[in-house]
Amino acid sequence: MASRLIVRGSDIDYVNSNGETALHICVTNKLHTSIKFLLNRGAEPHIMDLKGEDACDKAKANGIIEDYKDFQNCSYRKKIIPMLPNGMHPQIKDLPFFKLEKEDKEKKMLDYMVSLKRK
Repeated sequence: MASRLIVRGSDIDYVNSNGETALHICVTNKLHTSIKFLLNRGAEPHIMDLKGEDACDKAKANGIIEDYKDFQNCSYRKKIIPMLPNGMHPQIKDLPFFKLEKEDKEKKMLDYMVSLKRK
C-alpha cells in the first residue's frame, strides 16, 4: 500500500498533526520491513516530532539504532523542524528539544561562573 502511494506521488516525509512521519511511527512500533522500505525510498530520519525527537532518537529508545546505518550518524545539528499539515511550523521555543538545549547552556554558563569564583 505504502509503495503504491509513494509511486503515485505521496510525500514520504508527510508530517501528521503530532509532528510524526511514517518513519517515526514505524520506528516506534519496530516495523523493520517498513523502516527499511522508507529509508531506501529516501525518508528523512532527522525530522522532529512535537516532542523534539527524530527517528534516530526513537530508534535509540527502542534499542534498534544499531540495526540501521541511517540512524548511526545523527546529531542535534541535523534535526529538522517539521511542517505541520496546516502549513505552519511549530513554535521553536515550544519544542522540548530546544528548551533542554537552552537549560543546558544556562547550566554550563553557571558552572563556568562558579568555577571562576573558586579560582
